[in-house]
Amino acid sequence: MPLTSYSRWLLLGGAAFILTSAVYSVPQPPQPKIDYRTPARIVGISACDACHRAPTPRYREEGRTDFVRLDESTIWDNEDLHKRASEALDESKNRLAAGMAKILGGKLNQKVECLVCHAVDRAPLVPLKDKTLGNFYSRDGVSCESCHGFADQWNDPHYRADFEGNKLIVPWRSTPPAKKEEMGEWDMRNPARRTERCASCHVGNAEDGRIITHEMYAAGHPPLPPLEVMTFSRDQPMHYKWAKDLPYFQSLEPSKAWELFHYRKGESQAARLVAIGAVGTFRAAVQLLARAAEEAHSRNGLPDFAHFDCAACHHDLKLPSWRQERGFAGAPGRPLPNTGPLSLLRVVLEHGAAAAPALKPAADEFAAKFAQLLKAFDARAFGDPAAVAVATRDLATWADSAEKGLEAVVYTHEETRKLLSMIAATAAAPAKAPSPGLDFDAAQQLYWAFEVLRDEFPDLPPAVKTESEALTGSLLIGRLKGNDQPRPFVSDEQKGPLKDRLKRSANYDPATFRAAFAKIHASLR
Repeated sequence: MPLTSYSRWLLLGGAAFILTSAVYSVPQPPQPKIDYRTPARIVGISACDACHRAPTPRYREEGRTDFVRLDESTIWDNEDLHKRASEALDESKNRLAAGMAKILGGKLNQKVECLVCHAVDRAPLVPLKDKTLGNFYSRDGVSCESCHGFADQWNDPHYRADFEGNKLIVPWRSTPPAKKEEMGEWDMRNPARRTERCASCHVGNAEDGRIITHEMYAAGHPPLPPLEVMTFSRDQPMHYKWAKDLPYFQSLEPSKAWELFHYRKGESQAARLVAIGAVGTFRAAVQLLARAAEEAHSRNGLPDFAHFDCAACHHDLKLPSWRQERGFAGAPGRPLPNTGPLSLLRVVLEHGAAAAPALKPAADEFAAKFAQLLKAFDARAFGDPAAVAVATRDLATWADSAEKGLEAVVYTHEETRKLLSMIAATAAAPAKAPSPGLDFDAAQQLYWAFEVLRDEFPDLPPAVKTESEALTGSLLIGRLKGNDQPRPFVSDEQKGPLKDRLKRSANYDPATFRAAFAKIHASLR
């Protein structure tokens, strides 16, 4: 049956106008790749609102919501903390920003080193020292194009459609991800690419100029909580549905579902994101540390203190202390590298190697390669930058191979249950030297991963939910946002969630955490 073009109404900026769909039987002209060294044109949130504010009855009838929610913009607008990212820099609305501006000298919303994460950076490959305020779009905070890519080239083709009989045809859906990225759309359905995008701000990325310095922390910037990508994705809150819950994906051939959308039928997407996220956030951390070490070596100095484990210096002096009981990875008293929590990464590797032998070589290599990094930090106080740079570059390459190896792991219902149990076992295990044990960040990340996977199994014993929810209240390691209202880490009064988190971190008792997970693990068994 021949294709027929049609017209539909769109609401854009409050004005309704008719937009006639283009017929996709004619090939589109080739588009140049995005040059991220020049400020990109962005379409802005109003263009996204046109379709993604709320699904119309017609859209539902046509089957558009079989593929996408079409209320993503509303969720972001009403509930997502990313929208408030630029407001956090406004000293008229945020007392913490006012205090930081006074200490750092100058308004935060006029500082490019703040805007790179708190606004849309339209030229991410421009070195930080060369960026200007004109590079940034800050009116809508961290909006759609911060994560999904600058839409100037792909906004129009991504929704163009036609009909073949009663069947909706959207050619963009069958466009290979690599081609989409050439036109500027970031492949957020790919867990590896999503992790890379999230980690750029929530861990740091030197190439993008996104680095939180020790000076920023000293001025009052909140400590970054450990990034567990699945939890952060859930608690934005989620503005998407799982592929298993959308009819379009069930109609795809398995090879196409994986090739185009990185989806396997019968697999837990949450488990895959937990696993890939653990590897990807570690890679982001060591890449950031590598750049800092190389720069330090070139000037015969030291990396910025922000690249070291904060708790090495910032903790209460107590005797006896669980920090002494847990043993030391190197010489006592020397700060270790800030590579993010590793306990979840080790669980992911252990589970993956058992589920897919192809991953075993990469899993077996990790301990030796990470030992080289610790040796570089142990060589002298604050480490040997040249040796640190070599070790971190090696670990970043290792992370690439580990991430590739995880593709062989299929997170079936059974394998996801095994991963859940292994996370619980790790959280319950007592610390033994030379293992560093579980500090607050490691416990928090393990708990987050456990909780998001726990939601995959509604039939678990009641004790599992009871004990894990009790930890939410006692340690503030539950959801980033509550079910009823946002729980940001910063408040205008410099108290509340941020102050509470710092207090609980200082008072963290690993014995309490282990005891709760010992009960959880016993219930799972």
